[in-house]
Amino acid sequence: LLGLGLAVLAAVITYTAIFAAVGILFPRRSMVIGLLLAMVYEVPLSFVPAVVSSMTVTHYLRSMVVKIVGVDLPPDLLRMIGGTSLPVAVLVLVGIAAGALAFASFVCSAREYVIADQV
Repeated sequence: LLGLGLAVLAAVITYTAIFAAVGILFPRRSMVIGLLLAMVYEVPLSFVPAVVSSMTVTHYLRSMVVKIVGVDLPPDLLRMIGGTSLPVAVLVLVGIAAGALAFASFVCSAREYVIADQV
């Protein structure tokens, strides 16, 4: 149960970092672009049983949960769900979160945001 809680925490941290970067990059349409990212990119591509699925956060989260729960799956199903090892999945998720936060911090520091009282 603790392992699943840590997987949920990893998901929350990673997706928060990604959506923060989207919000900083596209301030006027961040909700629409975030929903498109989640519904058009993440969900469909995560179920493609090829290298493409490894470019999604969902792939690494599913790999984490499968390794934590310890389910013994057939090789074909394991490839579709995510056969990445637990340390690699954790490192990739941490890297994605750190990269997204670093990118959002850089963009935020490079832009000039005007406070409403200054207009």
